Amino acid sequence: MSDLYLNKLAFCALSTGLLMTGLNEASRAVFPAETFEAVGGPENQKPPEPAAPRDYHALFAAADDVSGKAVASKCAACHFFDQGVSAKIGPTLFGVLGREIASVPGYRYASGPGSLQARAGAWTYEELDRFLENPRKIAPGTAMAFIGVRKTPDRINLIAYLRTLTSGELEPLP
Repeated sequence: MSDLYLNKLAFCALSTGLLMTGLNEASRAVFPAETFEAVGGPENQKPPEPAAPRDYHALFAAADDVSGKAVASKCAACHFFDQGVSAKIGPTLFGVLGREIASVPGYRYASGPGSLQARAGAWTYEELDRFLENPRKIAPGTAMAFIGVRKTPDRINLIAYLRTLTSGELEPLP
């Protein structure tokens, strides 16, 4: 083998490495890295912070269900809001307030630890508020990919709109 051949091989190897490094840096500039919560056992997770109590009476006194309907447009890609329709990607949200969690007939919920099926009880104002704020924090095993509604007024307005979606009496305000 000649020295020229070895130089060509070295050049190709180094050029490929330099090209890959450049593409990696360019992709980081275009697609910033996201941070993820620790996965694994309790040794990798910090204890949950206690939730600050919320004054739902005051929050719902200022709520606007018309504004909540506008916020609900974010949910319309995966959920229907009408009574008697089958599920879309997610279950129908008609009558969700006061309904048992993960109880829409015919809808197949994710199962296992951390899923909505593993949660007991009904969708209360507080349960909906906490879930809509960050679904993956409340139910890490949920198949729902939605990141949540971060702004409290938007969330409360959305819940006020969901409250109106019933064929019976409205769920009493907290």
